[in-house]
Amino acid sequence: MFDVKTVVIVRYEEELFPGIVTSVDERDARVSVMQRSGQLWKWPDQKDEIDYAYKDVVEKMRQPVKKSHKRELYDIPELQKVWG
Repeated sequence: MFDVKTVVIVRYEEELFPGIVTSVDERDARVSVMQRSGQLWKWPDQKDEIDYAYKDVVEKMRQPVKKSHKRELYDIPELQKVWG
């Protein structure tokens, strides 16, 4: 099980996305996910938050690495092998 504020990778429609757990219950975790922006990631203007079954929460990850302060873009090293 994951705690609130845990940074995770989730599987959605056979693709992987980084996000942060916002709530948990006995069946699933609600996760707010980031969106892809070129080779980096960003938090969307409108929160993209849904419930994921625990089997779709792939793994915990390190905090995203901020690459651009002006545009709020982040690198996700754990997903480099998947997204390139």
